[in-house]
Formats: sequence, structure tokens, C-alpha cells
Amino acid sequence: MRIPLSPWRYSTGMDTPAPLSHEEFQRKAARLARLSHVLDDAIRIPGTDFRIGADAIIGLIPGVGDAAGALIGSYMIYEAHQLGAPAKVKWTMARNVGIDAVIGVIPLVGDLSDFVFRANRKNMALLQAHLDEQRPRPVAPTARPKHRLGWVLAAGTMVAIFTAWLVLR
Repeated sequence: MRIPLSPWRYSTGMDTPAPLSHEEFQRKAARLARLSHVLDDAIRIPGTDFRIGADAIIGLIPGVGDAAGALIGSYMIYEAHQLGAPAKVKWTMARNVGIDAVIGVIPLVGDLSDFVFRANRKNMALLQAHLDEQRPRPVAPTARPKHRLGWVLAAGTMVAIFTAWLVLR
């Protein structure tokens, strides 16, 4: 049995997302658009044009709400990876989720920012701009497993939330 020199030397078969058919590509993109709408714009406040979503409502739950919002935002980044989004788009999406999570930890200010910042809508706009330029096509193999980025983003977001919580206690 050969032992690889590094964990990325040999392919595991999970290096890249499988090429998507046009229908599957469209289905994933539509599902992300619906998720973004539910998280940021699902409910219109009567008498105004202002809309709120599940992310703002879930964010009101102390401690757990912002972590749940960050986890859902990380899922959107994972799906963007599956759709072939470039690293720049994914890192910008991660920054938006991180800002939302870190500000969300601050009592009252974080709850108000959930109603205004709308990281999921911003991320969907970024992804949609990329998708409008691209068509589904096979993605060249990368050197790292596809699930690693999602775990790194989720862990980084959790560390940021925990650090902010410790500082603000």
C-alpha cells in the first residue's frame, strides 16, 4: 500500500462537484434563490415596503439564532461551490456571512442589523451575477476535497461568534 506524501496527492473522487445537467443546474439555482428570499424577504411588514425574513426572526433567539443563520449561510456557500462559483465569489459570500454572524452576537445591535444587512440576499446577488455569466460545464479537478471549504467556513464563523460572545460577556 502506498502512503501519499500529502493528503491531497491522490484523488479521493470527491475533488470537484460532478458536472450538472442544465435542468439540475437550474433547479439548484432556483432553490438557492427561494432560500435567500425566505431568509431575508419573506414577510412584508404591513403598511410599509419593508420586508423581513426568517434569518432576522431566528436571530432574535439568543446565542443559537445567529449560529443557525451562519450555518444556513455556509450552506449557501457550499451550494455556490457546487454550482461552480469561483473562489472570489465564495470568499465574498463568506465575508458577508461572517459580518452578519459577528455583528449578530452584539445584543440589540445584532438584532437590528439582521433586519438591515441581509447577507443572504447579497450572497444570492453575487452568485446570480456569476451564474448569469456562466453555463453549466464540467469543472476542472481541484487539489482539495469539496467538503473542506464548507467545514472551514462553518468553523471560522463559529470561532468568530464564540470570540465575540466572550468579548461581549
